[in-house]
Amino acid sequence: MLEEDKEAIRQLKVDLVRLVDLPDKDFKCYLDPASRMKYYYIVYTAATHNTSKGPEYSASDLGEVLYMDYHEIFTSYLCRFRDLTTPSEMDLFRKILNVWGRYKSLMNWSIWSFSYLSRYFIVNHSKPTLQQVALGIFFERIFKLHFDILSRITQDLLIKDTLGHSMNQSLITIAVDLFSSLRSCDIQRIYFDRFLHSYIERLTGECKNLLQMWSTDTDGITYLIKVHEVLSNVGSRCREYFSNQEEQLIISSIENTVINLPIARSKLIFSDNGFFFALHTRNEDALKKYYDLLSRNKSGIKLLSSSVREEIENESCNLSQLLQGGEETANVVQYLTSIIKLQEVFQHLVTDCFQSNFRIARAVQEGLVRIFNGKVQMKNPHTEQEYHVLFCELLASYIDIVLQKMDDSVNEEIENVVSVVMHLVERDCFLLCLKDRLFERITFPNKKFHEVNEWLFIEIIKQRWGSTSTAHLEGMLNDFLTSKSFKAVEVFQSLGKTLSFDVSVLFARKGIWPDCLSVKNSLILPHFIKDLLNHLQDAYLRDMKGRALVWSHEASSAELKAIYEQGTYIFRVSGIQALILLSFNTMPEQSIHHIMTVNGISSTRLRQSLPPLTKHKVLLHSYPLSQVEDTSERLIVNDNYTDCNCKINFPPTLAWANILNNGQTMPEAGKDRKLAIDTCLVRILKSFCTIDHEDLVAQCQNQLRPLFSPDVITIKQRVEELIQKGYIERAQGNHSKYKYIA
Repeated sequence: MLEEDKEAIRQLKVDLVRLVDLPDKDFKCYLDPASRMKYYYIVYTAATHNTSKGPEYSASDLGEVLYMDYHEIFTSYLCRFRDLTTPSEMDLFRKILNVWGRYKSLMNWSIWSFSYLSRYFIVNHSKPTLQQVALGIFFERIFKLHFDILSRITQDLLIKDTLGHSMNQSLITIAVDLFSSLRSCDIQRIYFDRFLHSYIERLTGECKNLLQMWSTDTDGITYLIKVHEVLSNVGSRCREYFSNQEEQLIISSIENTVINLPIARSKLIFSDNGFFFALHTRNEDALKKYYDLLSRNKSGIKLLSSSVREEIENESCNLSQLLQGGEETANVVQYLTSIIKLQEVFQHLVTDCFQSNFRIARAVQEGLVRIFNGKVQMKNPHTEQEYHVLFCELLASYIDIVLQKMDDSVNEEIENVVSVVMHLVERDCFLLCLKDRLFERITFPNKKFHEVNEWLFIEIIKQRWGSTSTAHLEGMLNDFLTSKSFKAVEVFQSLGKTLSFDVSVLFARKGIWPDCLSVKNSLILPHFIKDLLNHLQDAYLRDMKGRALVWSHEASSAELKAIYEQGTYIFRVSGIQALILLSFNTMPEQSIHHIMTVNGISSTRLRQSLPPLTKHKVLLHSYPLSQVEDTSERLIVNDNYTDCNCKINFPPTLAWANILNNGQTMPEAGKDRKLAIDTCLVRILKSFCTIDHEDLVAQCQNQLRPLFSPDVITIKQRVEELIQKGYIERAQGNHSKYKYIA
């Protein structure tokens, strides 16, 4: 290197240090492109200048000399600050930040001046970059010696500023810039481990203290607003002082603390005006704020989901109180209408308040499925006995009421019912209930039958579940419509006889209609009715050869003319009720035992059929406190009976017993399920010939899922039954495999 180049480099180092020491006002005058190019040209000339006498240094040695000159600029400058004695730690903090500000300017100018070294020498010799050299020197000479003070004071200032205290933000900015700049090699580890993580831990502790303090004197929504303010302040300060990555780390830590802190969860979810209260009162603005806070991590979403599911179940339990007060079917209508509205409301909340979050939507779905496929607790107000009724039975009763209407609201109500039906898992139980209700609408005198509504509902169910699900319902309707073409009057005219009263007959095919029609008859009919039915049976079988005809008298109904001094009435009653009333034509007062004996009525049927007659005071007990169970009790005709209507419809049984369905739905469904599982297992084994146990169970569950959800234990029991019957056998040497042999 030539002497003039050495002198130029020495002068360059002096100028750079002098430049940094200038006051801010004078320093800005030197920030021009000409000065920057002058310093760059000095280093460039020294690195590339050759003489005719030959170079004093080789190219690599020359680069090393310049690299050491660059190193000397910073070491010599920081030698001035070996002793940073100050009256207080805060003064020391300010002085170090002032040194850092000057040092940073020196570093920027020096890097630009010696940037030629970065093009060849540093790359070819794998040297630390110019910036790494400058930062490393400051770290060793200043930062490392006073790290604890710098870290503690910076954290104090950051926490106070974040929590809303008025602080010198420019001082904080310089301090954070100092820490974030010194992040290379070991410096980065110190920055994250000893500064950033320590700051997050202290800030988290301060937030916990605030949350605990607020929990004593605020309600849920006020607590939520304050938490939002804290998170907003933390976010704004992080964006101002830290990088995006560090901002995410800090904010996520604070959010996790808020959401996972037990006292905060309790205050936000369970307190007065908390999430449960907002959900119950449908406060959508509050729900949006709760979702905005709690949806920021997985645990918050999980908490929201479980809370929403719990609220759905709680509200459904509260709605079941509508079924505790009496026998009126209006309670069932109100209950089902409220349940349908509950479904609509929560689906609306998922969309508008919870941004269609998948986990919350699934929680709503799970809550509704649990309600629609569970049991509802009911209490009989007369006997104080509690029952657990399948929801599908209540839904079928509600559909029964809807289909009897003839107004413009029927279509809308059917669509609402279908939205509930789509959540049913145990569809076979529901279809059995639908069969029972359709049978009642056709046969019960107090119910109405509208063919248009019936076919409309069947078509909608068929579209959702397929034609096999509605086969029995369609068969029942077809039987009913076909039976209308059979005219008893014409039959008797062909026999040369006349009818003293009109008769209509329903021909119900076995296997399609409810099993109650297949029960053996025990009723004893009057001779004039029995003779008439015998003539009709002979006439029908004469045209329908090869068929068997069995009368089901218990499912019959009748219209009786009741003549009183006050007027004449038409009573529309069930067949059993007709027999009870007809027995009083000869005797105005009879014992219950006599009525049962003469007409062949069982005590169970009498307990169901007699209360509607006594409730409407057609018949009176001889003693007011008498019970139906007392067969020695006597009944008398109420000669003073009056009613504002000429035609009175009497229910075959009280509405309460009708809803409970006498617990017959599940046993009947169980029989059908066994047959369905057996059929499915045989069909699968025919297809595979040999199959593993687990595959057989999975195939069976998949195929039967559209109808019901069979459990593994039931499937295993049916497999054992099929083995005993000889349809399948276990494979030799492997009992977990089955083989079809039939």
